[in-house]
Amino acid sequence: MTLMSMPIAIIGEKNKEEGVIPLAVIKVKMTSKAGHAFPDGCPTPNRLVLNVSAKTPSGKVIYKKTKLYLPFPARFGNHALEGRGGYEKCGMIAETCPQPFQTIKETFMIPFPYRDIKKGKKVVRELLSNEMDVNIELWYVPFGEMKGFLSRYNVLWDKITKKVTIKRIKNAFIP
Repeated sequence: MTLMSMPIAIIGEKNKEEGVIPLAVIKVKMTSKAGHAFPDGCPTPNRLVLNVSAKTPSGKVIYKKTKLYLPFPARFGNHALEGRGGYEKCGMIAETCPQPFQTIKETFMIPFPYRDIKKGKKVVRELLSNEMDVNIELWYVPFGEMKGFLSRYNVLWDKITKKVTIKRIKNAFIP
């Protein structure tokens, strides 16, 4: 499994009352190089975990998102032979794990921290930080625990850290 971050774009989301909210658009691409679906369901609770987070230069976490990639139960959780216990009984019927040589693309829109200040009758948007550190991690979690006793078997497959900065020039945010 390879993980790469695609180019980062800065856009602004327009809100009629308050103005522009500057956003960092982070595009992540993962490609499976396995000749089978991965994870494949053995051991039962295994999964891939994609963690995306962003912090201000002072270390304050301003964004955190986790996506899970899991295999689906072979019998869709409705067969008398429940070979994989409670995991199969959950009735999960969506396959989210990458298939052989498949590329999965994810997009994350992370707002830069701001606050709205009332000046007279007008509301002015103030950018609290014009930069952030974005961390992207891809974990293989064989026993389903990110914390706890079994988490010692987790493997960090790839990690990418990028600094995203914007400048404000004449009411326009530019990367």
